Amino acid sequence: MFRRTFEVMAMASGLLALAACQTDQKPVQFQLTVPQANTLQFDAELTQKYGLGLSGDFPILNYGSIYVRPEGPTNFFQFGFTLNTAVFLKDTWVNYREVTALPTGAAFPNWMTTAVADVVIPPLNTPAVNWHFYFGTRGQLYVGAAAVIPAINQNFPAVNVGYTFYDAQGRVVLGLMFFGPSVNPSTGVFTSPGGIWIGSNLSPLLPPELQIPPPGGVTPDQGTGEGTAHVLSMSQALRGADPWELAATANRGGPLEIGGQSVVADVQVQGRDGSRYQTRGKIQGLVDRYTAASRNNH
Repeated sequence: MFRRTFEVMAMASGLLALAACQTDQKPVQFQLTVPQANTLQFDAELTQKYGLGLSGDFPILNYGSIYVRPEGPTNFFQFGFTLNTAVFLKDTWVNYREVTALPTGAAFPNWMTTAVADVVIPPLNTPAVNWHFYFGTRGQLYVGAAAVIPAINQNFPAVNVGYTFYDAQGRVVLGLMFFGPSVNPSTGVFTSPGGIWIGSNLSPLLPPELQIPPPGGVTPDQGTGEGTAHVLSMSQALRGADPWELAATANRGGPLEIGGQSVVADVQVQGRDGSRYQTRGKIQGLVDRYTAASRNNH
């Protein structure tokens, strides 16, 4: 398994064309809600076709659940999750390894700057897909899932294509990663199939009272008036008060709701064979191969 990936700058015309296409169509609609105390719900839908056939509903122990809905004749690909927010205020992830890369060694998108817990639940896997679930553990509320697909084998190039969708404020709404198989760099022997990753970082979308503190409860804005209040709020939370419940009731007794859309998508091509994929047509052709492999996942 190779641990290093080499970023390849795609031709400006190709990437600008992709980004412009995404911008015109506002590619993701999303809704973030706190429907009740200790519950956070995120739902996102792509607004154009990618050919994604992944599907499933996955309860993640007592932490919540993740779902993916495939494209159909009358609907687009959907991704979402429900979280028990209390688990992010406690050291609940000690039984899971922390990782900084996908199962093949491919890097996460560059907006994921801290390690995440990699949760594998064997009964949820099938012969067509092995699922990995990722949760932020170091102050950033990352949530994501990777489908490792045996059909994405040595016949695929060692290339990773990432799409990151941002809203008008420059905040990450959703990330997609089509990651290639891993190959031993010294022998060239195939070691692991590739797959498709999808995830989000909810931290920038949340109001201050719902921000998750880094280890130790220290926030980057500590020392300012606003930051001090933030620290006090989270200190109270760690002693037993529930800021999620406070937020749910502070909104005139109604649940918190944050809705929006992405307005631009950044596209990155990485990997050993990335230099061969420098135009929009070649990138799209490779993505089509990944999505075709995702359709038989039951």
